[in-house]
Amino acid sequence: LLINNCTRITDRGISAIVQLAPNLSKLHCRGIARLTDESLRYASQLPHLEDIDFGLCRLLTDKGVRYLSQSKNPAVLSSINFYYCRNITDQSLMELACQHPMIQSLNIAGCHAITDIGISRLATQSREHLVQLNVSGCVKITPESIAIIASHCRQLKRLNLSNIKSIDDECIRVLWRNCPQMEKLCLKECDQLTDAAFKALGFVWPKLDHLDLTYCSKVGDAGMLQIATYCPVLRMLRMTGCKLSLPCLRRATTINDQLHINIEQE
Repeated sequence: LLINNCTRITDRGISAIVQLAPNLSKLHCRGIARLTDESLRYASQLPHLEDIDFGLCRLLTDKGVRYLSQSKNPAVLSSINFYYCRNITDQSLMELACQHPMIQSLNIAGCHAITDIGISRLATQSREHLVQLNVSGCVKITPESIAIIASHCRQLKRLNLSNIKSIDDECIRVLWRNCPQMEKLCLKECDQLTDAAFKALGFVWPKLDHLDLTYCSKVGDAGMLQIATYCPVLRMLRMTGCKLSLPCLRRATTINDQLHINIEQE
C-alpha cells in the first residue's frame, strides 16, 4: 500500500488500514507529517510486513522503532526507510538490526544522531544480506564504520555517503577492495577525496555503473581517467565542481565510449 504524502492521514488512519488489510507486505507512508510512534506500533502488528517507508515522518522516535524490533515476525522485514527521521538514534538502530538481520535495504539519510556505533552494529548483523544503504548526511559517521561496512557487507550494490565530510581516500580504497558488486556509489560533497582514491595499485570496480563525485573538488583529470579505464561498465559519472580539462574529458569518453560525464551545475 502506497499512501505517500497523503497529509491528512493520522495514526488512526494507519490503525484502520492495519485492521482492514492484515496481510499487507508493503506500507509506504513517506511525507505524512502527522504520524507518530503509534503508527509504527500499528505497523508492527502486520505479520507479513517486508517493506516499510516512513521517510520524512519527523515525529518518529526510538520508541516507534522499538515497536518494529518487537514485531511478530522479525525475520521478514527487509526494506526500511526512515529518511530524515532525525529523532532516531543508535540505540533503536542497534535493536532493529539485531531483531531483523535480513535487512536488505536501509535508508537513514539525514538521521543526524546516528554514529559509528549504530552503523557498525547494522553491518555486523546484516552482513551478506545488505545490498542498499543510504547514510547521506549522517555527519557523525567516520571512516571507522565505513571500513566495517566494507568488510562485512560484501554484497553491497548501492551506497550513498554524500555530505559526510570525514569520508577520505582510504574509505574508497576499502570499498573497492571489498565490495566488488557495487553498482551505484554517491559521494557528493565528500570534499576530502582526491585522485589518489582511484590511483592505488589494483584499482578496478567491475560492476560500478553510476558514480557521483559532485563537488569533490580535489578530484580532477587523473582520477577521472583512472575511473574511465578501470570501471568498465560505468555509464554515468557526475563531476560537477571538479577540476577537469576538455582534452581529458574527451580522452575519458574515448576510453569508455558508453560513459556520460555530467559536469553541469545542479
